[in-house]
Amino acid sequence: MRQPLRFRGQLKQVTISKKAGKYFASFLIDTDDYVQEYPNRQESVGVDLGIKTLATLSNGEVFPNTRPLQRNFAKKENLTLADRIFSCDCGLVIDRDLNAAIMLNNYSS
Repeated sequence: MRQPLRFRGQLKQVTISKKAGKYFASFLIDTDDYVQEYPNRQESVGVDLGIKTLATLSNGEVFPNTRPLQRNFAKKENLTLADRIFSCDCGLVIDRDLNAAIMLNNYSS
């Protein structure tokens, strides 16, 4: 299979590799006419989940840990990570991940 080079410029390096019985070629080209493939792409952020804070984003935004607020909520003593659905005495039944997403969304609003 042949394909033309997609960039104009000076060829700097070619790497030939073999995986699963097939050969592949990677080209390193020094070019000035590169056009970003995804111009409408939104900015990405990293998320660090922690203990002191619930989440810290790479852009500096911090979501505080909600544990200090637990005194206002029903506490389920035998809750494990395998329990995906939380049922409250008040009648609320909610998926734990959905609940966490709602809390983060409400906090950021």
